[in-house]
Amino acid sequence: MKADRISWCAKGLVVGALLCLAGVQPALAQYNSAGSEKAAAPAVVASVSSASASVAAGGIGSSIGGGGVGGFTAAGAATTNLRRYGSGASGLGAAASDKKFGVWINGAWTHMENDFTNTKFDGDAYIGMVGGDYRVMDNLVVGLAAGFETLDIDTKFNLGTIQTDGFSINPYIAYIINQHFYVDAFAGYGMLNTDVTRTSGTIKGSYDSTRWTGVTNLNGQFSATNQIKLYPQIGILYVHQKDEAYRESGASTTAVGVNYVSLGQARAGAKVGYDLGTVEPYVGARYQYNFVNPEVNLGTVASPTKDRDSVNFQLGLKFKLSSSLTGSLEGNSTQFLKDTTQYGAQGALKFAF
Repeated sequence: MKADRISWCAKGLVVGALLCLAGVQPALAQYNSAGSEKAAAPAVVASVSSASASVAAGGIGSSIGGGGVGGFTAAGAATTNLRRYGSGASGLGAAASDKKFGVWINGAWTHMENDFTNTKFDGDAYIGMVGGDYRVMDNLVVGLAAGFETLDIDTKFNLGTIQTDGFSINPYIAYIINQHFYVDAFAGYGMLNTDVTRTSGTIKGSYDSTRWTGVTNLNGQFSATNQIKLYPQIGILYVHQKDEAYRESGASTTAVGVNYVSLGQARAGAKVGYDLGTVEPYVGARYQYNFVNPEVNLGTVASPTKDRDSVNFQLGLKFKLSSSLTGSLEGNSTQFLKDTTQYGAQGALKFAF
């Protein structure tokens, strides 16, 4: 019996060595059919879209002295006066009343990991936006932003990769309701190109995508004291992405059909800042509920649990470099997702003239 065991072990070693010499990947993919990279799409689209919405909200908020990138306009008062648009104010991010134009640049990095066996992946997304706006009236700002994104994902469930590059055009508007509240709306149309591989690069593919994004928020600004500031926000994010059909190349030439991903998310949260004059550290939290949840259907193999709820936590610093130049830095992490870990950082600069 012992001799038989030794014989079988020896045979196993020989087979393993031959596989290595032949360049065969001994690891087995958990879910590796044609187009299997789509299994990661719902989580990836949700993560990237949420980060993009935060980047856009930061740019829009800075344009009216809002809490997104900093700025409250009441000096020495218990309430924040948004409507005055910084006239006579000395608060962080306050802008002179005669400055009608603004330009801003925001950037974000997001790291994503999924631990569910049949959808396991990890990777990073890099998002940037450059915007410009005009103050039509004291309480109305309109603008246009250009967005860029790069995505690099390792899909371990099919021994593959996803690499995406994209560009978007994003008009936006912000309206100051009264001294405490303003509403903003943002629309985006994006065009993306994605290269995918599976089975250790022996099978490849490439496809184009279009993405429609809509975001609207009701934002508030209040002062508990001259130093303590509160920035509540409620909003809705909706995303619809279409991935075009393509045909694989290499070890497989299978045709992969069109794929759709939709996300509808209600968001509510607040940031609390402490005004130190030229800098304002803050902490924040945002509850996120997916009322339209992206579908993940892996057919005969087990599919991941649908996460509808999550909370995004923020820790950041707003700063004022001059009367015209303000900015912010922030770290954030999304928690309470069953199989997904997500964290990142973002920064912004705004120049008014």
